[in-house]
Amino acid sequence: RQNFYVHENLLFDKFDAPEKARAAAYAADMISSGSDGFLLCFQNDEAYRNALRDLFEKEGVYALLKQIDEQTDEPFAIDRVSYVDSDADLTIEFLLETQQQEQGGDDNNGSAEN
Repeated sequence: RQNFYVHENLLFDKFDAPEKARAAAYAADMISSGSDGFLLCFQNDEAYRNALRDLFEKEGVYALLKQIDEQTDEPFAIDRVSYVDSDADLTIEFLLETQQQEQGGDDNNGSAEN
């Protein structure tokens, strides 16, 4: 799996504006292709911890989600996004509820998971 992220330049060694833009474009592509989530992979513990801090302690996740939403044809409920982070794998997985799923009565509660 990591080879895909290396090949696609999506294995992040930091998470500044250019990396966030790449992540948003990748996530928008995934969502537009019918996926209900995306995975961010980090090359090292420092990059992973900095991303967690930026996204969740400093609430940068809202800017990232807005950026993704602006790039996809498939609207999703920004307030109904879950995430799972893995210290062992240095990944953050986001699970989204599209408006189509919302209308269909999907049971996703949208709460954050750790």
